[in-house]
Amino acid sequence: MYIFAIFFAILPGFMISKGTVFQERFPHLYRGFDIDVYFLFIFYTLLLPLGLYTGRLIVKNFDTKIPSRSHPNKRMSMIIFGIIIYSILYFNWLDSIPLISAISEGLTKNQIGELRLNVTHQMSKHGEVPRIFGYWRAILQYISLSVFIYLFSARSKNFFDWLFVFFWGALVAFFLTYTTEKAPLIYMFIAIVFSLALQKKIQAKTIISSGVISFIILMIFYSAFMKVNLFESPKYILKRIALQTASMYHQVDYFQENGFTWFNSTHMNYLVENTISPNQISYIEMYPQNAEKGQIGSAGGLSIGKLFVGYSWFAIPLFFFITILYGALDGILLSTIYSKHNDKYSRWIHFAFYCGCSAFFIQALVSNVFTIFEIPTIVPRRLYPLAACYLFLIKLEALHIKILRK
Repeated sequence: MYIFAIFFAILPGFMISKGTVFQERFPHLYRGFDIDVYFLFIFYTLLLPLGLYTGRLIVKNFDTKIPSRSHPNKRMSMIIFGIIIYSILYFNWLDSIPLISAISEGLTKNQIGELRLNVTHQMSKHGEVPRIFGYWRAILQYISLSVFIYLFSARSKNFFDWLFVFFWGALVAFFLTYTTEKAPLIYMFIAIVFSLALQKKIQAKTIISSGVISFIILMIFYSAFMKVNLFESPKYILKRIALQTASMYHQVDYFQENGFTWFNSTHMNYLVENTISPNQISYIEMYPQNAEKGQIGSAGGLSIGKLFVGYSWFAIPLFFFITILYGALDGILLSTIYSKHNDKYSRWIHFAFYCGCSAFFIQALVSNVFTIFEIPTIVPRRLYPLAACYLFLIKLEALHIKILRK
């Protein structure tokens, strides 16, 4: 997670500040030495690993026992059946599927981008969105990917088991790419690396080979849907990554001009619904031509930067506290996987959900700390289906944490 943050957020930020990227497209991004931005980068670099390590240290002797519910394989089959039914209804409801339209109709880059926004940030263009379809990302991407990892872990040597695992893997690949977004491919790579690491089957050459294969797939994907030369696609990919950090500069500009947002930029379930979105403000500034058409997406940024816009320098201790909580949560989840007191199905389920949802964890630390935590419900609404599936498989009421003494 730390390496991910360095390469996907901090280094691109320094590139922007030096004016080495986006000079022609976004000349106003050149900032030179901005003490606020640089201090945020420095604090982030120091506090992220320290907070995670402290959290893990607090729970290092925890042995977490959470048994699975009865007939876990049957329950998993019910979830799979539910996902298939949901996907049929959801794709039938959509006006078009960007991936299929892009391939069959030979659309331009801008047309593909418009379709992508229509099924992600601008779903309301389809009319009133049924509430259940608002959870498409959690169900079709994160839950489906977790199910795939479970199936792969629990597979037998039976040919038909392998065949179904292959079929489900292909279906998950479609779910991850049908919007033509590139980030889900990165999430899948993260999940694969996590799963190999937790099984202690990972070596440096495995990470490198998996990374190379994933990057080649991303190049092909980028070339096909962003309409750039295949061999020039790495340059555009790196620029796109840097663009995620560019929004942080706009967010700093916003507070310098308008003051800190305080609680007005923190979404609180059922308490504060209409909040100021630093991401959308940045998107409008960076893509005014899209905003004029009513196409407003979401720009990236750095998690500590978004906290800073809201809470001034109080964001520093707040970020450190939250990273400690995330480090402790990570340690507890890992203890459910390695605990000898859990049955094999419980370990497989925790293993699958931990790996499949690892992207949420990384996104929370890199981009937005409230990705997997919200006030006052703890669990964000976008994760309700994920929590429901977990509770359907695991006896959370039988949770028992034992502190091992050494």
